[in-house]
Amino acid sequence: MSRNSSDRYPLSKISEEPSKANLISAPPVTRFVLRLDGIVTENEWRSCSGRLLVKLTEADYRLRDGDRIEAVGWLSNIRGPDNPGETDYRASFSRRGIDGRITLLNRGNWRLLATHRRSRSLDQWHLALADHAAWSLRLGMRSDSRNDVTGNFAN
Repeated sequence: MSRNSSDRYPLSKISEEPSKANLISAPPVTRFVLRLDGIVTENEWRSCSGRLLVKLTEADYRLRDGDRIEAVGWLSNIRGPDNPGETDYRASFSRRGIDGRITLLNRGNWRLLATHRRSRSLDQWHLALADHAAWSLRLGMRSDSRNDVTGNFAN
């Protein structure tokens, strides 16, 4: 990431699972919310707090909820409506606790500082749940009696 005196670098933690836009109907884009720890501006660290809506103008599947990242981009306020009757995005995002936004032009504008993954037991629970759902769909099960169905097919 290139740095100059006008750049701002939020150091933050992703607080919602990133979403990827439909790649068929629109250019690829990744959006997520960052919880700020601080910002570097004019080579000076400043502690700050708040949440930013992030728009990465490319699809990026490496980002996960809980990851700590450093990002370089265009920091701005969320504007209110320009004309009467327009949607007030500033009020809408304010209700969600989002204070501003930052646009990252490409995948090279962020750097992973630390990763946070779910616990192994939670991952195992999700896999077991998915396995049971797949088993149910394959056999057309209507109950939890997996052994009865297996026994009937074995005989």
